[in-house]
Amino acid sequence: MRVAGTVIHGRDCGQAWAGALELLLAEPDRKLLHLIVQIDEPGVEDPLVRGQVDALLAQRKLDPVATVVNTVFPASLAAASDSPQHLADRYRSMYRRIRREHPANRSGTYFGRLVEHPTDGSPVDQLNRMINRLRSYGHKRASAATVYEGSLSIAVPEPRTGETDELTLGTAETSEDGTRGLSAPFYSPRTDSMPLGFPCLAHISFQHTGDRLHAIAHYRSQYLVQRGYGNYLALGLLQRYIAESAGYRTGTLTVTTGQAEADGTKGDIQRTLDALTQLPLFGSKPKPSEQPAPLSRQRRPAQHREEPGQRPLLPDQP
Repeated sequence: MRVAGTVIHGRDCGQAWAGALELLLAEPDRKLLHLIVQIDEPGVEDPLVRGQVDALLAQRKLDPVATVVNTVFPASLAAASDSPQHLADRYRSMYRRIRREHPANRSGTYFGRLVEHPTDGSPVDQLNRMINRLRSYGHKRASAATVYEGSLSIAVPEPRTGETDELTLGTAETSEDGTRGLSAPFYSPRTDSMPLGFPCLAHISFQHTGDRLHAIAHYRSQYLVQRGYGNYLALGLLQRYIAESAGYRTGTLTVTTGQAEADGTKGDIQRTLDALTQLPLFGSKPKPSEQPAPLSRQRRPAQHREEPGQRPLLPDQP
C-alpha cells in the first residue's frame, strides 16, 4: 500500500468521489494511504450522479446515500428547526432512542458527538459553540484565520465558568480567546477503545478568509463505495449550515483519509464510473436554479410544526 501523493479536486461531491475512486482503482489492492480530496462547492450534488451512486449501493445491498448523510448531518431535521440551538436540542432529545435503535450506534453518531460530546464533566455542544464563536469573533478584522488550528486535541474543554449555551463571549481578553474553539473532535478517549471501530471520522476544523468559511476533516479510514459519497456530501452540508448560520459564504472542503479503500467489486465500480462520465452535467457547472437552498433559513414556530419523520440512523462505519 502506498501514499497517494496527489490531491483530488472536484467541483462537487460527485466529481470528488469519482476522482478518488479512479485513483484507488489504479492500485493493485485498491487501497491508498493519506488520500486528500478538495471540493470547491461543498454540499452541492448532481441528482443524476446521486442516482448512479444509490444504484451501486442498492446492487450491493448497502445503505443508501441519504442514510449515510443522516449520521453526519440530519439535513431534514435541520431544515425543520428554527435555529442551530433548536436543532441541537431536538437531536439531543431523540439521541438516546437513536443509539438504542441499532447496537452499533451504542457509542453514538457523528452528529450526536457534535451536539453532545462526552467529557469528564457535562457534555459539550460543539456545534453551537463554533457557530457562536464565529458570530462573535469571526467577522472582526483583528481575528486571524489560522488561530482556529489550535491543536489536534481529542479532549473537548468544558465551558468556562459563566459560559452559557449561547456563549456570551464579550468578556474574553482577546479575539483569539474566542476563536480557539473552531474545531470539533469526534473521538473520545473516555469511551472509544476499539482501534477499528467508531468513530472513523476523527476531527473537523474551520478556518475563514474574508467572508468564506473553509473546512478540513480527517478520517482514520474510509470505505469509498460504502460511505465515501455520503460522507463527502454530509460534511459539505454541515459546513454550509455552519457558514450560513454564522453569516459566511461556504468555502472549500478538504477531506483527508489515513487509509482509503475502494471496497467491492472492481468491475461494478468501473461500470458506475463509466456511466458517470456519460452524464451531461457531470463535467459542467450547475445553473443557478441547481444550487441548493439555504440550510439555515428561519422556520415557522416549533409549536405549529409536527416532528418530521426520521430515516433510521444506521451504524457509523468507515
